[in-house]
Amino acid sequence: MSPMWIVFAALAVLAISQADVTIKLEKYDNPADRLQDGTNCEPFGISKCDPYFILTVRNSFNTSLVSTYTSTHTDDVSSVDFGSFIGFLNPVTAKVPNGTVVDITIVAMDDDPIGEHELIGTFNYFYVAGQTPKRESRVSGTSTVTVLFNTTRF
Repeated sequence: MSPMWIVFAALAVLAISQADVTIKLEKYDNPADRLQDGTNCEPFGISKCDPYFILTVRNSFNTSLVSTYTSTHTDDVSSVDFGSFIGFLNPVTAKVPNGTVVDITIVAMDDDPIGEHELIGTFNYFYVAGQTPKRESRVSGTSTVTVLFNTTRF
């Protein structure tokens, strides 16, 4: 076998072994406008939460961090239908080896201009690169976040 053919075969294996996993935030709901600890997002419940989201993607095979994204906050809402840009492009794409379990964590925070930002909820998802598309909702406290996962190249 010629050296050129060996190089070509090695490149083909590398191309096949990588997957592009897309992660699309679809919807956030918190009809009770509560934090994870059950208290109101705002004092006396006079307004709704001001949520923003931190998305962390890890490769579960070796627990390495693939990427972290932080959205912009939305004022005074009980639900969000995520668009194509939320402070970062939505969906995001993670390049991982095909067959890898991708560990996705979304942390919803209440943005407060005075004082510390408060935890609305933490939502954990797992998706296997190369798996068929999957939509999942997770609940934390009174909040729900729905995410769509897909593999676009493998």
